[in-house]
Amino acid sequence: MSVKPRPWHINAIAEGIADAEAGNLTDLKILKAKWVNRARLSTVVAVFASEQHRRR
Repeated sequence: MSVKPRPWHINAIAEGIADAEAGNLTDLKILKAKWVNRARLSTVVAVFASEQHRRR
């Protein structure tokens, strides 16, 4: 069974190649730091909400 590539997939690859050739690259360290921070904040919010719910 073969799967034909979808046009959006080919377009996304072409856009990525064009961005890379233009020097528009993503710094993965910065991206990872943002996600780690987001996870920490969501954990703090969840703990706070749990504490507030328990106090009622």
